[in-house]
Amino acid sequence: MATTYGAPTNLDLSACSVTATGGTTSQTLADMGKAVADNATAVATATSNASDAKSAATQAGHDAANALTAASSASAAAATAQSTATAAQTAAANAVQTSQAGAANGYTAINANGGVVVPVGSNNNATLIYGDGADTTKTIQSLTQRMISNGTTTINALIWGIVDSDSKSALTLSGVDRVRPAGDGSSDLGSASFAYGNIYSKTAVQVTSDATQKTVIGSLGDVSYTDGQKLAAALFGLDTCMFQLNASIAEKGADAARLHAGFIAQQVQAAITAAGLDPAKYALWTNTPVYQDKVVDGSVVQSPVLDGEGKQVYMQMLRYDQILCVLFEAAKAKIAAQENALSALTTRVAALEAKAGA
Repeated sequence: MATTYGAPTNLDLSACSVTATGGTTSQTLADMGKAVADNATAVATATSNASDAKSAATQAGHDAANALTAASSASAAAATAQSTATAAQTAAANAVQTSQAGAANGYTAINANGGVVVPVGSNNNATLIYGDGADTTKTIQSLTQRMISNGTTTINALIWGIVDSDSKSALTLSGVDRVRPAGDGSSDLGSASFAYGNIYSKTAVQVTSDATQKTVIGSLGDVSYTDGQKLAAALFGLDTCMFQLNASIAEKGADAARLHAGFIAQQVQAAITAAGLDPAKYALWTNTPVYQDKVVDGSVVQSPVLDGEGKQVYMQMLRYDQILCVLFEAAKAKIAAQENALSALTTRVAALEAKAGA
């Protein structure tokens, strides 16, 4: 038997009975070891549960504090909403000031004449009035525009539709000094496809003719300017036509359509071409494609006018002021030539008379 310090070792004592407390109840060493292990596990579990309970209690405290804060915020928001509602009720109870109708930063309203008054901004205190019926002398009045330029000057610019005495509808302007484009030479009045029927004016049309706006390339009175001489001769050989406008014939009939005197653009083109010149280089003759308005998907769009072969139709037009300038120079040359011939003939006759009387 092995011993250590005189005591036996490696003995199997698991079957021995002992008492842990010295009492009368005994148990084996194996059972006692298991009980000790179970107690240790129970202690560890209890410790963990206590820690979790502490964390839960801490979180509950935080949640309670947050709930209190949220309740305070909700109370403040409710108070603000109450104040806003009270202010809104006060504003609604106040009558809208009529002086703000159509005024800058004001509101859109209907005036006493049934017109819609629209403020268009604080710039120049502009106001638009649509459909105003203040002027009962107008058969139709569709639009009135009123602009206040500044604090001291008031401008009433009226635009309305009216039926004239000849039963023609008209767009009428009042209080407007001029109608002009936004930039010099930036807009046209009509087009080759949509020309105006007539232009009535108290004075003649003024055309830009300042020397600073032009680059002179020749003079029709200069015999060395060959192209100018050809152009003058070509136009001087034209015959003036008497004609009726087809549109007038369709509207009034051939008996009532008035007679006009002038040139035919195709004849002018042919004369210039025959002189060896290109008509397209001269502004006195134009050749412009023709378009027509069509409604596509509710919008008005322009489409080309085609002939029976599907080719683009063109409209030739003339600038008579320029043609007359050329004809004037050609006539001057003709008169000068005739005067020279007459002077030479007179001199010759005088010489013959002197010889005959000698």
